[in-house]
Amino acid sequence: MQKSSMISKTLVPCCGLLLHRSGLPNLSPDNALCSLEDWWSRAVEKVPRDLQSGFNSLVILGAWSLWRHRNNCVFNGRSPSLASVLTLAGDELRMWCLAGAKGLKLLSALVFVFDPG
Repeated sequence: MQKSSMISKTLVPCCGLLLHRSGLPNLSPDNALCSLEDWWSRAVEKVPRDLQSGFNSLVILGAWSLWRHRNNCVFNGRSPSLASVLTLAGDELRMWCLAGAKGLKLLSALVFVFDPG
């Protein structure tokens, strides 16, 4: 299996769950096997232009949260936990908005209140 395929098999469902919890279930990937790039490029086309920056930030935030959790598991011996990833993503979302992520702040104000589950 190629490295990019393994990454997509992890990131796509994680981003989908994050989007579902964020009130954007219609943008979540379907169960078809697709790459992160394919899903992302199709999903962003469904988002109004003024919210695309926020959507892209949300996808990147999901990938960043998953990467940080993965490093915690590998280097600090933590157990893998989807709940931990979602909590981390919620915390990051709030911090990014406080730090001035305008697109993400606009998206969160219009679309959702994050529910870490």
